[in-house]
Amino acid sequence: MNLSGCTLRGAFLTVSELDGARLDDADMSEANLTGTDLSNASLAGTNLSGADMSFAICTFADMTHADLSGARLTEAIFFNANMQGCTLRGAYLKDTIFTGADLRNADLTDLDLDAGLFDGATLSLPKRQLEK
Repeated sequence: MNLSGCTLRGAFLTVSELDGARLDDADMSEANLTGTDLSNASLAGTNLSGADMSFAICTFADMTHADLSGARLTEAIFFNANMQGCTLRGAYLKDTIFTGADLRNADLTDLDLDAGLFDGATLSLPKRQLEK
């Protein structure tokens, strides 16, 4: 399924099967993706700001440069997801799993890292965050 560049702002997509979907550069801000399977999906550059992704499964998803600022990520699974350069500024984590995820150069500003599991994750902060 190719929904790249589509506007899905505020869409109600709970418990949807989007395994392998192409959603690059889509606007999914404020969408309800609770329990949605986004395994192997491509969400590069996608706007997910303010989205509810509680219980979403994003294993092996490509989320490079995606915007998840202010997103609700309660018990979401990002196992081995590519999240390089993504924005997680102010996202809400609770028992969120980032095991094996690549978070190099991700914006983790105002993120409670203790509320997530980062075993084996690759983390590096952008220079602008190191200077603060």
